[in-house]
Amino acid sequence: MLSSPSVGEAYHEMRLAGRPVLPIACSSWPIATTLRTICVALGEGLAAHRQYQHLRSKGISHDTAIRQALGISHPGK
Repeated sequence: MLSSPSVGEAYHEMRLAGRPVLPIACSSWPIATTLRTICVALGEGLAAHRQYQHLRSKGISHDTAIRQALGISHPGK
């Protein structure tokens, strides 16, 4: 997996290079917030998929397994 420098590291490197840098709050980076949200959702989706596959391998029906994996209660309960 490729890694990129953190915002703090990039800021420090630019200061060492003598470039003028204005500190920017992460909240002003909506794309970073959006990407972080997508990554968290993807991780949760993969975890639910693993849980669903585990339940199905134990012979649990699709409806029950998907409800348990997604944390959904039965209708009317």
